[in-house]
Amino acid sequence: MTPVNPSENGSRKRAEVVFERVTRLLGQQFRTPREGVPSTRVVSRSSLIEWLGVLEQVPEIRRIRHRFTLDSLLGHWNRMGLAREVPIKAPSKLASPLYVIEFGASADPDYEPMFPLDLLMATEPTGFVCYFTALQVHNLTTQLPSHHHVARLVAPSPARNPVPTSSLRPQPGPARRKFDPLGTKLFIFEGIPFYLTKRDPALVPGIRGTTISDRLLLRATTREQTLLDTLHKPVHCGGVDVCMEAWSTDPDRVDCDALADLIRRIGRDELARRAGAMLDIVQGRMTPQLKQALDEVGGGGARTPIPLFPGIPGRNLERRWQVLLPFGT
Repeated sequence: MTPVNPSENGSRKRAEVVFERVTRLLGQQFRTPREGVPSTRVVSRSSLIEWLGVLEQVPEIRRIRHRFTLDSLLGHWNRMGLAREVPIKAPSKLASPLYVIEFGASADPDYEPMFPLDLLMATEPTGFVCYFTALQVHNLTTQLPSHHHVARLVAPSPARNPVPTSSLRPQPGPARRKFDPLGTKLFIFEGIPFYLTKRDPALVPGIRGTTISDRLLLRATTREQTLLDTLHKPVHCGGVDVCMEAWSTDPDRVDCDALADLIRRIGRDELARRAGAMLDIVQGRMTPQLKQALDEVGGGGARTPIPLFPGIPGRNLERRWQVLLPFGT
């Protein structure tokens, strides 16, 4: 019989005590979703590292004097059935591993993660979902999203003076990645790509946080902001058919005052004209406040025709708003 080393036995006991206390303290932090902890069911490795840095300074942890790592803690959770890694594929350098946790509020065995929303919010805890994903959130599409977006607000950089072409020289190095118009691909889950995108705060004033379950605080573009986004980034929203379906779905549910407020705050002539044309096409409600906002922002002077959807050619002119439609009227 191999004798037990007292020091090793003591170290093992200290580790068990640390793991138990850290798990309990983390469970308290993940009891209720809130700003910074939007999902109490799914957490990223980067978030766990931040939380452990905080817990290492807690007196009851420091007194035990046992150093531990995230990997050792994850190994303990895995053995105890308290955490499992989400099987994402093709992760980018920006994608932190994700874990489904089974302690704290998430110890409820009947609760299943709300994929993809838990994944999106855990990946970008201060971000918000938009585009195709938001259309699904607001029940504005019957199509299953072919991709998902989570966004962060980033003010555009000041314009720089262009570099003279004569001074440009080919630079040695690895070939650049192929440009993806949908944004930065984070990972693939169940065959669907998840993207991170940057949004200009001036163009996205309509964001709202809503507790949609006991385990998830979802930040997403509002219904009216999501509709306007289809006229700004139609490909991100699933294409022309999906965008038309969104505007045609329960048009009477559109909050005209909220839409008018967004149009004024964004203040873009082309977006207002596209919204006016779309409301005419789907015969949406037009309150005096909304009509006034559309006329103020998009109704002035001589106007060059623009396509209804940016980047998608139109062939039939809608005369009131001078918008080219990609279909017959």
